Formats: sequence, structure tokens, C-alpha cells
Amino acid sequence: MQAVQNHLYSGYFLPRQSLFLGKWMEHSGWYPDYVLRLFQKESGQFDKALVHEQVQVKGEMGYLKNPLRHYTYPNLEHYFKKLKRYTTLSAQQLHQNGARAYPWDLIFRPAATFFKMYLIKLGFLDGWQGLVLAVLSAYQVLVKYLKLMNLNLRG
Repeated sequence: MQAVQNHLYSGYFLPRQSLFLGKWMEHSGWYPDYVLRLFQKESGQFDKALVHEQVQVKGEMGYLKNPLRHYTYPNLEHYFKKLKRYTTLSAQQLHQNGARAYPWDLIFRPAATFFKMYLIKLGFLDGWQGLVLAVLSAYQVLVKYLKLMNLNLRG
């Protein structure tokens, strides 16, 4: 990896390619999903997010072309296990940031997620997995906002 050895940049983004129910997703907003995964230790640190933490790097960033293979959801059981954890953490993060959930969030946010992933991000080109991903992602948004609404009611 010549780019890294030459210290041209403080960090590098890699295109992440995710496996969903046996298919490498090429659309749906999942590819290329550039993630910062390679950085000089002294230049970066993780943020304090409860879920989907990100590295904050000081200095210039570069992009690498070879994808990072992410075996994210091999089956539905694995998906629903992560959904429970991620929706709870996401709702807690929103609540800590002062966000509120309203009844219209339960209708419009999931619908917008489906529309964006399946139509705008061309999820229909990912076959039946693209449809399932868009439906489940919309469901995940619904659950997250239901949990946020519950946190708001409890104070």
C-alpha cells in the first residue's frame, strides 16, 4: 500500500461494499459507501456517538479505490438483532441531543427512507434484496422514532 507508506494523507476513505442477504449491494445508497477506516493514529480519534461512531482526523484526506468488503447482514435474524440495538442507541442519541418525535415522524420519515433508497438511490436495481432492504430500513426508522417518542414521554 504505497499511498499509506508515503504518508501523503492523514487518513483514507475506502468504498465499503456491503453484503445483504447474500447479495453485494450496488445501489440503495449502500455503494460506494465511503468510510474512513485507515488513518494515522496520532492524527485521528473516534467521536463520542453512541452508534455508528466516526473517526475525526486532522489533516488532508485521500480516497482509495479498492472496496472494503463488509459482511453486514448475512440473514434476517442477524438484521433484527442489530435493529433492536441500533434503534435503541439511535433514539438515545437523538434524545440526548434534544430531538423530539411527533406523530407525523412515524409516517413521513419511514416513507421518505423507503422512497429515497428504493427509487432515488435505485434500490430496485438490487433485486429483491433491494426491496427488502428499503422496507426494513423504513421499518428501522419507524422503530427509532417510536423509541424516541417513548423517551420524550418519560422525560
